[in-house]
Amino acid sequence: MGFRPNRPVQSSAGWSVQLHLYRKRRRCVRDRYRNSRYASRLWGRAHVGADFVGDGQNGIDCNGHGTHVAGTIGGSSYGVAKNANLWAVRVLDCSGSGTTSNVIAGVDWVTNHNNCAAYPPAVANMSLGGPPSDSLDGAVNYSVYSCGIPYVVAAGNDDVDASNQSPARAYQAWAIGASDESDTRANFSNYGPKLAFFAPGVDITSDYWTSDSATAVLSGTSMASPHVTGIVTMQREAIYYQSPCEIHDVLYVNSPTPISNPGSGTTARLIFSGNLGGQDPNKTDCLSLGQGWVWNSLDCTCRCNSKLCS
Repeated sequence: MGFRPNRPVQSSAGWSVQLHLYRKRRRCVRDRYRNSRYASRLWGRAHVGADFVGDGQNGIDCNGHGTHVAGTIGGSSYGVAKNANLWAVRVLDCSGSGTTSNVIAGVDWVTNHNNCAAYPPAVANMSLGGPPSDSLDGAVNYSVYSCGIPYVVAAGNDDVDASNQSPARAYQAWAIGASDESDTRANFSNYGPKLAFFAPGVDITSDYWTSDSATAVLSGTSMASPHVTGIVTMQREAIYYQSPCEIHDVLYVNSPTPISNPGSGTTARLIFSGNLGGQDPNKTDCLSLGQGWVWNSLDCTCRCNSKLCS
């Protein structure tokens, strides 16, 4: 089945960023970004993980969008997590076209190349979207469940409910909407109950691929999701063993600001990067329930494991 990411607003080129992945000990971010000309931008922290396109680019950014998103996550000038390493997993070609099978292969590569027993889990960013795909959603959900990798994904730029797009609709994915400078949902941003957070996504300045000092101003939910990926990276750096849902709970409590005009069914808040390093506030609820109740970090629920609470 054909797969093509949402195009960023105010851009003539297709999205070239696929995945970003962070791991605390190696501080890795995986994405299709990789260009040797930008060593000064990412200070030796950009690496090629895998390339599933097979057009001879070998993970090199031939579009520019990957550089922009990578710069927002971990660039020295515009990055949120300025010490993160960036690893490229390329699944779309230079025009932003590709297949769902290639995207799934990229997700599987991220899952299989994280030694969960030896390292804390990673963070993955997917600034792309396409038609509903149970297979792609399943690959993302498996990666979260099996290895504890949070998946931060763009909600899409079609001003529709994000539940109609993959991987934004995946049960375990964090779909991120775009906000403007007035903390209002961008008029192009998808919405709906699937959204986890909003983040700045209008007129975002970041690094670009055309020269070693180039920048570009782009808009889209693809620009919003890397802001959240960077914040998740910093929270995981502070408390590496937290599960994805625990990290979500911490960030949700830390982000009290509602978004204006969020769209039908949307409860997501505007992400806030302060007060990082906290524990999941819901975890203490298990203790208040009495003996026998235990905290399940996989899905952030209190469960009864003895007759004392049955």
